[in-house]
Amino acid sequence: ILNGVLEWVGLSRVRKNPRDVQRVVLQNIARKLAPGGHLYVGIENRWGYHYFLGTPDDHTKIWGTNLMPRWAANLVTRARTGRDYRAYTHSLGGLKRLLRESGFSEVDAYATIPTYRRPKDFLPLASPTVFDWYCDRYPAQSAKRRFKVAVAKLLYRMGIVQTLVPHFGVIARTADRS
Repeated sequence: ILNGVLEWVGLSRVRKNPRDVQRVVLQNIARKLAPGGHLYVGIENRWGYHYFLGTPDDHTKIWGTNLMPRWAANLVTRARTGRDYRAYTHSLGGLKRLLRESGFSEVDAYATIPTYRRPKDFLPLASPTVFDWYCDRYPAQSAKRRFKVAVAKLLYRMGIVQTLVPHFGVIARTADRS
């Protein structure tokens, strides 16, 4: 279990690219897991919708660094704090790529609600049926709520919800070596 850990491992090797450090850590975990073993990663989404609305990056406390290209975030963070930008979070696609490059064969992603730190619900990001059920489990009493639910369902089908959820819980599985 790496819950709120992966983003910080880049600080451990300051002469290496933080993503490369993350990959090495994940490769070591994949190698040590039994065939078909599982890893859980809880992490912020680099492109969580709340960052676009003004919430500062959870790690630098500077607005926008997680939305910028890494080189630009490094320049801004260094100018503002005197330190490099090394606490890397990822988009859903980026996190899946990193896990696959590290030796995991299957990756299932969930929205962790309300956060990955203390999740109460794990909403699979690959299941429109479960998403619809989740949206409908509290009956919409008002026209405003019904509108919000309809928009959420539409945005899910367009792939936007999966891109902009604030936090991920990801379960990665190593290949069966039979």
